[in-house]
Amino acid sequence: MAKILIVDDHNLFRAGLSMLLLQNEHVTDVFEAGSVFEAESTQCSPDLVLLDLQLPGITGIEGINVLKKRYLNIPIIILSASDDLAVIRQAAANGAMGFLNKSATAEQIQDALKSCLSGDEYFPSLQSLHDSINDNAKLTTRQLQVLELLCEGKSNKLIARALDLSENTVRVHVSAILNYFSASTRGEAALLARQKGIIH
Repeated sequence: MAKILIVDDHNLFRAGLSMLLLQNEHVTDVFEAGSVFEAESTQCSPDLVLLDLQLPGITGIEGINVLKKRYLNIPIIILSASDDLAVIRQAAANGAMGFLNKSATAEQIQDALKSCLSGDEYFPSLQSLHDSINDNAKLTTRQLQVLELLCEGKSNKLIARALDLSENTVRVHVSAILNYFSASTRGEAALLARQKGIIH
């Protein structure tokens, strides 16, 4: 049973989403906030946050860490009217566990809730991109995050710091990335990632 907090500055959208969520037998309460500041100061104990990207004051991306601190590393699903892959990657890199387009169907919303409440990630747009590139060998969402930072020339230490991982975990991901591209160096993997359109 879950309590959900919606953070969005459009009252009608919040109201409609609240009604939809409450149709789920596993959702007990839905709370609403119009900004990250309001969400941070509200006296509720949600199990998951649905966070709009475009907000007054602190943006959704910036608000991820704010709300994770306020609600003890709570799972956060970003809401957006755009499926821009760069934005989705940025959300994932900043700690979001999922991403939903505001035009998502009721089934997609329920799938996202189920995945993130059980500890899994929900990034179907990124997964669709992976699938179109290679159906047999897929990079995980976390490996994509590491790959993006690797392509920026960051060291394992800086990648670990950016993603809040241990350096050993980053080394494991980098090794998997090199195997994925059959590359012998990080530079070669970065070049192939750009050629394949995985990283722009």
